[in-house]
Amino acid sequence: MTRNEVFEKLYDSYCTWYDMERCGGEKTPLRATGAFHATDNAYMLVEKAKMWTAHSNDYLYVFEIPKLTPELFDSLVSEAKESGEKLIHPGKDHKCSYITALFICEEAEPEALRKLSRYKFRKDFLFGFRGWQEVHTALVRLDDGSISTNGDGRNTGRFLKNVLFPKKKGS
Repeated sequence: MTRNEVFEKLYDSYCTWYDMERCGGEKTPLRATGAFHATDNAYMLVEKAKMWTAHSNDYLYVFEIPKLTPELFDSLVSEAKESGEKLIHPGKDHKCSYITALFICEEAEPEALRKLSRYKFRKDFLFGFRGWQEVHTALVRLDDGSISTNGDGRNTGRFLKNVLFPKKKGS
């Protein structure tokens, strides 16, 4: 598969749950952004007797590049983090917000892979009473067909694997 084919497959899959928007062009590796919002609540007998509400968000940034270098990784993760932080508004019902930086590339330098897998960012709002924020990173490499994530991005990695390399039924 080419980078564009992988991007289109992932874009179509993310469109199911996320509000996706294509962006970028020749000057930027950012190909798409997406936003997912979920609200959970509990109430007693009737909806007016609400006990609690919790809002969760995930902001996705999809980058398509030929080769991932450590410098490029730092730059693009910072871009995604800064852009995503502008969208987070921790209020009394905010539970969590995730910023996901997804890279599609043909190859990656070993140091960039090390940085991606060890990347960790978490921020609590009002000692956690107003929720938290995490940054997830994921990489799809076309040269060897591998998927790499940081610790917080494990679920993203599972999703990517299921979309790009689905198991055949009956095997």
